Amino acid sequence: KIPVDAGNRILRQTLYVDLDPARGLDVTDTLRVQLAGEHGFGVFLNRTAELREVRLAGQPVEPVFSGGYLWLDTPAELMGLTDLVISYHLPVAADTLGGANSGRFAEAHGHVRNQYFWHPFFDFGSERDRAMFDVSVRTPERYRVVTSVPQRDTVQDGVRTTRGTSTQPTYALTLLYDCLL
Repeated sequence: KIPVDAGNRILRQTLYVDLDPARGLDVTDTLRVQLAGEHGFGVFLNRTAELREVRLAGQPVEPVFSGGYLWLDTPAELMGLTDLVISYHLPVAADTLGGANSGRFAEAHGHVRNQYFWHPFFDFGSERDRAMFDVSVRTPERYRVVTSVPQRDTVQDGVRTTRGTSTQPTYALTLLYDCLL
């Protein structure tokens, strides 16, 4: 059994998120990674994510994605610091009762907690994915967004943009929203 973080590190994640409560999340995550593992690079990502594009060191790559685990082959020439860009859509179930502990979208409110694995990371027990985060969430103006990092909002042309930056390395982010009535 090979540990999910074997030899690799995630140093920074820069997330651009378009939040549409009727559809879910569209995410582009640029991860600054240190590749040093002999078994490729793998992270957990919510199993319902619909991958759109994966690029490693600026080049498109074919990932293996199944059961909530995303794996990439990492050729020797790419070892060291590089960028990994993962773009995907995440349709979040609109449950009513029970089962909505870690992810839920409804018309007026919702959340994706870190245990929903709404963005890629190794595991809660790994020190190798404690990264600095920059997040930018765009949503219709009537929605307020809260993340688990210090943030501020701007509104322009009916779109609210919430930008947040971590002050110290952290495992993962939570994202919540609520509609202003």
